[in-house]
Amino acid sequence: MSRAKIILLILSFFLLIGVLIITFYEVKEVPDYNWFSHYNYESNEPNDLYLFKSLIEEKYGLENLNLNEADSVYLEKGEDNLYVTIGDQIRFNSYEKDKFIEYISAGNNALIIARRIDVLNEKYDSLIDLSGDNMVTPYDVIADTTFCFDMNFISEDTTVLCYKKYIYNIEKPRKVTHTTFVEDSLGYIEELAYNHNYYRSFFGRIQIDSGYIYIHTIPNLFTNYGSLQDYYLPHFNKVFSYLPAEKVVLDKPKNRFYYDPANRKSPIDFILQTDSLRWSYYLTIGGMILFAFFRGKRKQRVVPMVKKNINTSMEYIQTLSELYKNQNQNHKLVKHIKANFLHNIKKKYNIDPNVEDYSRALSKKTKIELSDIENLMHKFNSAESSDFTDEQLIVLHKQIESFYKKAK
Repeated sequence: MSRAKIILLILSFFLLIGVLIITFYEVKEVPDYNWFSHYNYESNEPNDLYLFKSLIEEKYGLENLNLNEADSVYLEKGEDNLYVTIGDQIRFNSYEKDKFIEYISAGNNALIIARRIDVLNEKYDSLIDLSGDNMVTPYDVIADTTFCFDMNFISEDTTVLCYKKYIYNIEKPRKVTHTTFVEDSLGYIEELAYNHNYYRSFFGRIQIDSGYIYIHTIPNLFTNYGSLQDYYLPHFNKVFSYLPAEKVVLDKPKNRFYYDPANRKSPIDFILQTDSLRWSYYLTIGGMILFAFFRGKRKQRVVPMVKKNINTSMEYIQTLSELYKNQNQNHKLVKHIKANFLHNIKKKYNIDPNVEDYSRALSKKTKIELSDIENLMHKFNSAESSDFTDEQLIVLHKQIESFYKKAK
């Protein structure tokens, strides 16, 4: 098969794959929503409250609205005022609880929208347990994903409103768990709205002297994505129809650890009561124990690397020979060769170069013919009186090598 046909087959294969992808997959632009942001009054994300805040501004007037961004609870002085807060859990410390009850008793109202609530001081908490199972309990919407409810306890309106919960996808609703009042608490809470299928109330009020605390246990009904559903505006209007006010404080969710100054505990108690801090504390202690066990032993110091010894003599000889060769001064190189030769002979055979009849003495020691030694010494001596060619230098080198091989 030719190369052109192979390339054509490969291109056809990839073209077929592309057609299949286009046929079975739909490329669709997905909106970039942040589903992890919750209860932010200034955000347009699905679970935030920008529309909720805008409707409150429209109902009571922007000049009568006080948006509290601080972590502490702020309450307007006087009467006929309204305090509104929303979140998954609303908890006050003992000081805030006392101030809150004084605020309600003075003829003001409050709307608390949360799944779990702890806002009453000891005087009322013993009668109405808003933070425990006597007040609220979760139940699962098993039949479907739709939460339908009536708001007809006080009025004659029998309209049924329905809400669908969406998570990470505004096209497909999900089954969720909602929080409602239980029957044991209904002797203290006046019901204002209930689930249509299970007849469980989720919106009610508690009277304290001249004021009311309105409690709503499903904060999702007020979020931005709920505004896309038909229930949103009728539900909002019905809830706030109970809440006339001169001034309104809209309090942000309290993203803080629960701490009660009246029940001071040690830092360790505070850490152990919070799941994330408790696990961090345990992991830190465990890590320190493991470090002490595995890394606490004394270690030998690192042995430094020893550099390998370099034979600089060979480098010196190589450099010197190259120098003499480039300068065409072979006779000087011969002098060094002769000096090295005589040094080796003296070292091995203990014959001084200045001894009388040096050649004969060396011949006796090495068992080499006298004529060969005299010839070698003649070569050394001739370099002092005449130029020494490269060919002569090679012959001299061979003679020295032959001498070392023959020497005993």
